[in-house]
Amino acid sequence: MQELHKITDKDSFHNYLDNKDVLEYKYSKQLGTRNMKAVYYAVLDEMKEKKLINDDFYENETETISFLGDDDTCKDCIYLFFVTIFITLLFSLLGLLVVYEMEKLKMDTFDEL
Repeated sequence: MQELHKITDKDSFHNYLDNKDVLEYKYSKQLGTRNMKAVYYAVLDEMKEKKLINDDFYENETETISFLGDDDTCKDCIYLFFVTIFITLLFSLLGLLVVYEMEKLKMDTFDEL
């Protein structure tokens, strides 16, 4: 038997779009976090409790959110970039030191002859 007031996928989508921004703002302030995955999950949970979205839409959105990367993904790239720059500078300085010492050694050996 089908419920009389079952929410369709189309209604769920429209309700999600209509309420998402307000709830995201509310939960970003309330949770005090910059982790958007936690905010997205909280928004979906509240919408499901208020019966603004149906179970299928809830499951699809939680699965989609689970594929999002962590907020620290970019931080790893930045660390890798800085380590690469540091190693490059270190080897450049080492190369310049070797070239300087070789030039100094070359001048000293010709002075002795």
